Amino acid sequence: LNETQKYFDKYSFISYGAGNNEYEACKAAELIIEDINIAFLGSSNRSGYDIPLHAGENNPGFCYLDEEHISSQISNNENADIIIYQMHSGDEYSSEPRLDNNYIGEDEGYNPLYTEPTREDREIRQFAIDEGADIVINHHPHVIQGLEVYNDKLIAHSLGNFIFDQRYPETYPSMILNANLNLNGFY
Repeated sequence: LNETQKYFDKYSFISYGAGNNEYEACKAAELIIEDINIAFLGSSNRSGYDIPLHAGENNPGFCYLDEEHISSQISNNENADIIIYQMHSGDEYSSEPRLDNNYIGEDEGYNPLYTEPTREDREIRQFAIDEGADIVINHHPHVIQGLEVYNDKLIAHSLGNFIFDQRYPETYPSMILNANLNLNGFY
């Protein structure tokens, strides 16, 4: 994490969603383009097999994805004109909404028949919109899950794999999201 951050700093890349502690991890990256103040926020609810990967008061990691952090992050950036929230969450290889949450697994438990995000995944993304995010972009499922307009705001449930070396054919398609923004939001 620290080595990656050094490269980002060296080459002037903005970064967000991870840091040396919880404060840094949950802090927004701000960018002003043509007088539009854009706040980029990020979080994740993934974990290591036996190690928590989220940041704490004195340990590095990512900003943990839950309703409390979403609310806090967005309210800390309510002066931004546009809030773009990226989430790293969801069941891998899921491409359509489903109502149950029976599948628990990662690559080792791959099953092409489980092709839908859970209702809970959709609800946490919608919650971010309800709290004030203008666009929510989710990644982790490795497959395209499509776009949703919710309360006139955009949710990209998963754009697929842009570049990744997986051997499952359903992971080959990918999308690039282009959204035009102005002071009223995206269009």
